[in-house]
Amino acid sequence: MSTSDHPTREQILRAAEPLFAEHGFAGLTMRDIAAAAGVHLGQLPYHFGTKEALYRAIWEHWISQVEARALLTEMQPGAHASHAAQLRGVVKAFFDGPCRMMRDPRGKHFVAERPCL
Repeated sequence: MSTSDHPTREQILRAAEPLFAEHGFAGLTMRDIAAAAGVHLGQLPYHFGTKEALYRAIWEHWISQVEARALLTEMQPGAHASHAAQLRGVVKAFFDGPCRMMRDPRGKHFVAERPCL
C-alpha cells in the first residue's frame, strides 16, 4: 500500500523530512513533528510506531534513490560497450541518484548542494 493511500501518513512524512534534516534525529520530539504536520500526537505512533521508525521510513524512501543496485540496473551498458562507455555508465549511475534527489523539493534535504552533471 502506498503512502498516497494514507494522506495522514504522507502529511507526517512531508513535515518530518525537513525537520530531521535541520535538527537531526536527537533534536526533535514526536510532539515537534506532530505540530509541524498539523496532526494529533497519537497519529505518529499509529502510523509509524516510534520516532526511529518514522526516520527509517524517510531514509528508506530516499536511499532507494542512491542505492547502488538500482543505479547500476538503470545504466545497463550493452554487452559490447567499450570500457570507456561502461565507466561513463558507472560514473553517471553514481551521480544520478543524488542529482535526482536535489531536483526533488523533498529530496534536497538529504544531499549537500553541489552542481549536477
